[in-house]
Amino acid sequence: MLLQERIYNKMRISNVFSSLGIGAYKYSGPFDSAIRNVMKNHLTNQETWDFFVEQYRTEADVADLGWRGEYWGKMMRGSVLTYAYTKSEELYSVLEYTVRNMLGAQKPCGRFTTY
Repeated sequence: MLLQERIYNKMRISNVFSSLGIGAYKYSGPFDSAIRNVMKNHLTNQETWDFFVEQYRTEADVADLGWRGEYWGKMMRGSVLTYAYTKSEELYSVLEYTVRNMLGAQKPCGRFTTY
């Protein structure tokens, strides 16, 4: 066995970064209240999602080389993690809506871009 293999085998441990799974964790108090407040007032706001998708339709970043295209993905990532915690059907419905809306913003060449 090579030295590198021996070192690697000593370092090998179970995947401590794996997810606990949907609904496997629960919070209470201010942290839970904050999650639900953000979900209610921001993540389920369909107008916000529409605004993000519109950046792709209008190529909003062309004029000033901005970074508006990042917003949809970052909000989606946070929303998916929030859904994994809350299992909110309302949030799921809004996420499904915005994904379908985003698919309509795809360019003929197959790209999703704000440029």
